Amino acid sequence: MFKVTLAVLALACLALAQEHQRCIAPSQFESRIVEVDPSKQFELRGKLVYDAHNQRTATIEEVVVGSQKPAFYHTITLHQLGAQYNINLQTKECKIQTIPRQWRPFEIPHNSTFYGGVIVGTEAFADSGVEVDLWGGHTESGDSWTGAFTSRICIPVSDSVRGDKIGFVHTSFFDTVLGISDPNVFIPPSNCVRA
Repeated sequence: MFKVTLAVLALACLALAQEHQRCIAPSQFESRIVEVDPSKQFELRGKLVYDAHNQRTATIEEVVVGSQKPAFYHTITLHQLGAQYNINLQTKECKIQTIPRQWRPFEIPHNSTFYGGVIVGTEAFADSGVEVDLWGGHTESGDSWTGAFTSRICIPVSDSVRGDKIGFVHTSFFDTVLGISDPNVFIPPSNCVRA
């Protein structure tokens, strides 16, 4: 009986040791992104500046909706103030609107499940591949979520959300750099007016 108990305890410890731990994503970074929402025929390509400490983002972006001509914007989203500033980079017109959604950080939610790891690239040569962990779960608002993060530093690679209010939005991240090079990107111009 004692040997059986020890064997069960050893197996339980082995299973716990193999459980993949949720990593903590960087709270500040800059990244090139591509974001798509197929239901709205929406595509955004640009640079994201992300600051989870202050719940704010800024993007310099090219936006394409359906067959319309691309539009170019500097969008500043300040969740703590509840305001989003949309600056048209062609006309310099700026409008302020109420943020249409709650703050959702680019991180692995607490209730997520580890789906597995993959190598993007190859392990055949040194520094020729990146190990990426795949996760899934639900956001705080209850939307279905899947994401991929680098294994070592926990940098987001992709983020997909599906829900009744948001529809389906997929974001891909690349050329990510930790930190914020220019905090002034979060300061709206003085000509911004309420939409």
